[in-house]
Amino acid sequence: MPADVTTPAPLSPEALLEREADQRQRTGVLALAAAIFLVISSLLSALLRSGGPDVLLLDGLRDAAGEPFGDPRRAGLLNDQLDYMHSHLGLVAGGMVAQIIYLSCLAFVLIYLFDAAKGRRRETQPWLRSLALAGIAATAVALIIQLIAVHISIGDFLNASNQDSQAARDALKPPATQIAGLLGLFGGLALSISWVMIVLNAMRTGLLTRFIGTLGMFSGVLVFPLFSQYLSNLIIVVIFWLVAVGLTILQLVRGRQGIPPAWLTGKAEPWPTAAQVREQRQALAAKDKPAGDSPEEDAPSPATSARKRKRRS
Repeated sequence: MPADVTTPAPLSPEALLEREADQRQRTGVLALAAAIFLVISSLLSALLRSGGPDVLLLDGLRDAAGEPFGDPRRAGLLNDQLDYMHSHLGLVAGGMVAQIIYLSCLAFVLIYLFDAAKGRRRETQPWLRSLALAGIAATAVALIIQLIAVHISIGDFLNASNQDSQAARDALKPPATQIAGLLGLFGGLALSISWVMIVLNAMRTGLLTRFIGTLGMFSGVLVFPLFSQYLSNLIIVVIFWLVAVGLTILQLVRGRQGIPPAWLTGKAEPWPTAAQVREQRQALAAKDKPAGDSPEEDAPSPATSARKRKRRS
């Protein structure tokens, strides 16, 4: 007979806190490192774009119409740009390496949040862990394939005799980039879904405040393939979230709410809903109000009101 497969018993709050304490320092530092390398990647990309050759509108229209200009051998509009990318391979590679390091650090942060949420809330979907790792791995591999394939293709283009516009476009999209595109699409979908769901479960267990949790889910949406083009404009949101999560994990949070109680008790400490907060405020207001200030005592009696009306008449 096959052996019985049983669900492993959940850790006690004390054992959960001990496990998290062993990894807290490393994960908190990695969250801050992810923010730093994301900044480095963005700066290198911006530096690469700012130093590239300008394309005039007239040249773009002439190229779109198929009319050559300049050196007949180098009649393509993208030639100068390909030359620039080839000669600045260090910036291109540096930006992608920084992005891969950022993704690697992000993997540790998301898995740490997942394990913490799963330990406090058994309903947390177990497949989120694997999905996050698969998404980050696919995205990193796609970046490596794209970097190598495009660099080799541009080098071949610059040494070829035919350097027209179509050949330049083909050099930017070698066949290997199709594989990278598919991997990047899968990686972006997997990372976005797992990121949003892990942060949602962490917020439900009280590990993240509603504000930080909302920012985290918005950051996860930004890596979704349909919205990733807006990441460069809203990258400050992801950077802020990584710093906030790193300080929360390191338990260095200051402010009105401080460290979420779930990190200290090892149990789920759901945040109160808006209705519960309103009821608590009303209860506190009723408790602080003196007994003699009831509406019945403050309201004038009917007889008093009648005498006042007679005096006015």
